[in-house]
Formats: sequence, C-alpha cells, structure tokens
Amino acid sequence: MRCTECNVDLGENVTVCPLCGAKAADEKPLIENMKVAEYPEYGELRPLKYYIQKNDVYFGKWLMLGVVILSAVILAVSKIFDFFNTALYTVLPVIFAVAAIVYLVTSLTDKKRHARGAIYFIMLALFDGIITLAGYITTNAIGQAYFALGSAVIALLSLMMLSTKYPKEIDNELAGRFHR
Repeated sequence: MRCTECNVDLGENVTVCPLCGAKAADEKPLIENMKVAEYPEYGELRPLKYYIQKNDVYFGKWLMLGVVILSAVILAVSKIFDFFNTALYTVLPVIFAVAAIVYLVTSLTDKKRHARGAIYFIMLALFDGIITLAGYITTNAIGQAYFALGSAVIALLSLMMLSTKYPKEIDNELAGRFHR
C-alpha cells in the first residue's frame, strides 16, 4: 500500500495514511523488502482550544502591556491637567518599581517564569534610564529624576538577584532573544 498524497510507503494492511488521512492506494512500494513500522491510528483533528491551556499565556506579557497602557494614560491625563512633570518623574517610576517587584516575586515563585522575567527587568530599567536621562537633560542635574533612578536600580538589582539564582537559564533566555 502507498499514499499518493504524501508519497510514502505504507504497510500491507494500512488503508488510511496516518500522516494526511488520505486513502491508501494499492500500489507497489518504491523500496522492496523493507520492514515497515507500525503506524498510529489516524484520528480526527482536535479543535485548537483543546491544545491551548489556561496557563499558556505568560503573565509577564500582560503585566508589561498593562504597565505601558497605564503609563500612556497617565501621561495623557497629566498633560491635559498640567501635572506632566510629576507624572513623568514620580508616578511612572513608582509604577515601574512596583512592576519590577511583582516580576521578581513571580519569577522566584514560578520556575517557568524566572528566565523570562529577565527581559522585563531589562525593559523596565531601560524605561527608567530614559526618564532619568530626560530629567538630567531638562534640569542639568539629576534634580527631578530621583524616583526614576531608584526604580532603575530596583529593576537592575532584581535582575542581578535573579541572575545569581538562575544564571544558566537567564543566559540561555537572553541568548535566544538577542541571538548571541
């Protein structure tokens, strides 16, 4: 027996191709006297929702998306109600620091998340670094950027704590993300 769709040889008593589900043709095999392994039973395809589990969606992506949306809303509202500097240099860094602490706690409690959390710590430190740089440029001193600098330090310290506990996993995650 042979599958004309997949172009593979099948066993003598196989009627349906286990790869594609097409009906097997009664043709001579291309390779003679070759032992054919047993094929699994062909089953109907399961719906996609069968394969998606509740916990497959990573918490960190949703938290980071929430932080970014909340930051955009706060900046828009602060621009309208004229407290932009307070929002930029105080409120956002506090939100970023809280997010870094949440990432650290979830990374240390869940084995699947500790390597992925490293990317989010780097992103939070980068956001805070940009705010710190903006505070330094606008005031010619660190002046307004104390909270952003503190939040960046929290994110970097969290990354260092995580990397001392799981150095190999974090190195593999970063190498995979940045193709080192």
